[in-house]
Amino acid sequence: MIKVLSFGCPATKDILDYNPFNNNRNYSLTYHKGYQAIPELNLLLDEIVPDSTNVVLFDFVSEAMFGTVYQNEKVTTRNFWIKNWGSEQVYTSTDFEATFGIWKKEVAKFIQYFLEKNIVLVLNSFRFSPEMVIDNENPQPTSKEYPTIEKQEYYNQFLQKAEKYVEEKFPQVKIIKFNQSSKVEKNHPIKAYSFYLNEDYYLDSFVQFETLIKERFLKDVTDYNHVTSEEEIYFQMGKKNYSFLIQNEFEKTDNMLVTAWKKNDSVERKILNESALGDYILDGKYGNTYRFIPRKSFFRKELKEFITASGNKIFFY
Repeated sequence: MIKVLSFGCPATKDILDYNPFNNNRNYSLTYHKGYQAIPELNLLLDEIVPDSTNVVLFDFVSEAMFGTVYQNEKVTTRNFWIKNWGSEQVYTSTDFEATFGIWKKEVAKFIQYFLEKNIVLVLNSFRFSPEMVIDNENPQPTSKEYPTIEKQEYYNQFLQKAEKYVEEKFPQVKIIKFNQSSKVEKNHPIKAYSFYLNEDYYLDSFVQFETLIKERFLKDVTDYNHVTSEEEIYFQMGKKNYSFLIQNEFEKTDNMLVTAWKKNDSVERKILNESALGDYILDGKYGNTYRFIPRKSFFRKELKEFITASGNKIFFY
């Protein structure tokens, strides 16, 4: 069991938690909901980090939106909504260069704490999207519940700068790159939809996460094979144990399923037929990449499990 501790926004936690594509049940997740600013967190690390933690999955979203530092006997914050801070003087900084140097020292302490404990660090490079969507095909304009375009650009500027700092200063930290086809979902079942995204985000982020930690957890993490030719695909299917990713460029089409449906003699149709015969499932896609997994690996949290007399697993409602 890989024990993951998550700090940050729900979009990061849900790479393992809400994610419908998390077929690997070898993860246990602890989420530190109180995390808002690294300077405050550094005072609590010894209290909130279990000794058994294997991976820390985190982001800087709260830092971009609510981060605070003490400077010249004042509190500087990037939180546009804070007007006062108890008896302290507070001013909102629209120029984060004034506070970024102080923040870098604090985040360095945060990262070094985990590196010294030999814990794998994975940074989720979340970005704010100017769009909200009801579904992948029906984009909606920014709503009043979501930060304005101006604020989003400001937050993203900080996130990009923070990520670059970590990448240069701490190459040991693994980074999940934000999928630009990711969009925020408006009608999310939990209703707090500011940080819940479409399936592109969840599948791509999960594949990246597993690939990044594979070196440390060789036996417990899905082994993804990127294949580009028909021969490679059929070779992987013959193994019957490995998940694989297909970059669909056989006929330069946008959708493998549509091509397979329309063209009887297409490579896409042949691949889907062969995958079914090999007991593989097309589990999802992001962009133009498709993930195939062995049927025995298929798992959804809302499904029940039935084990046949021969030991096979069948999932159902």
